[in-house]
Amino acid sequence: MLFNLDEIQVGKQDKSKGFGQKSHVVSSLEIGMQKSELENAISHIQKNQSLAFATRGAWSAHHLLEYLVRQIGSCECILASWAFSEQAAKTVQALKEQGLITNLTCFLDNRIKEYTKAKSILERTGELIFITSHSKMILLKNEKWTISVVMSANFSKNRTLETGMILTDSKTHEFFKNVLNSSIQE
Repeated sequence: MLFNLDEIQVGKQDKSKGFGQKSHVVSSLEIGMQKSELENAISHIQKNQSLAFATRGAWSAHHLLEYLVRQIGSCECILASWAFSEQAAKTVQALKEQGLITNLTCFLDNRIKEYTKAKSILERTGELIFITSHSKMILLKNEKWTISVVMSANFSKNRTLETGMILTDSKTHEFFKNVLNSSIQE
């Protein structure tokens, strides 16, 4: 057995709230209830940081994307998702129109046929690449930052528990970028 469940300490937590767990020198638990509470759950990102998060339906992937892009400024953006809602696509489009996303590439699962409006918005906003994948990622890069978000959440309204990691090192970013690019040939 890798660990004993009785040895894990779990604090009291309102199941309607999301939380984030930072890990650099000292870990701290922060709670967020909705999109406007992302700052409380994630705070300001730092370089060479890993940050675990759980949304508990408090926000969705496109809210996290917007929050991160507004922190780091204009950047290249690679997204991967199994599903994409119209609202999420409109958020991405608005970020591109505002110049916060300079270049957009979306890796979308080729088995999903329900992209309709989201697909047409994204086609006008950036490059779409259809692959066989269940990955959900946000990869951001500019002169100062490389951010990788690997998560369970699709780019749709996430009403349930979704979890993930935000990593701000360049090696992780390059690894996931290469994973997605290699999937094109498969």
